[in-house]
Amino acid sequence: MKRRHFCLSANVLLRGIRTEVLRQGARELLQQAVEAEVAEFVKRHRELKDEHDKQRVVRNGYRPQRSIQTGIGAVAVNCPGCT
Repeated sequence: MKRRHFCLSANVLLRGIRTEVLRQGARELLQQAVEAEVAEFVKRHRELKDEHDKQRVVRNGYRPQRSIQTGIGAVAVNCPGCT
């Protein structure tokens, strides 16, 4: 009886580890995609200048983390800022 309980606990533990590895991979891929999208946005609008001839659209730090819903659950991603 105890042996079965241990196997069940080990399976639950492995499933949790596997899910966390997948979630970390999803977080990294989503982070790269968001960074690339912001970089492309800034690049597309680099010609826009203000009255002092400075770029109007620039990359500006990070916003608060956002949660993106995926097939394996919610994944927190750092959102790059753009002004």
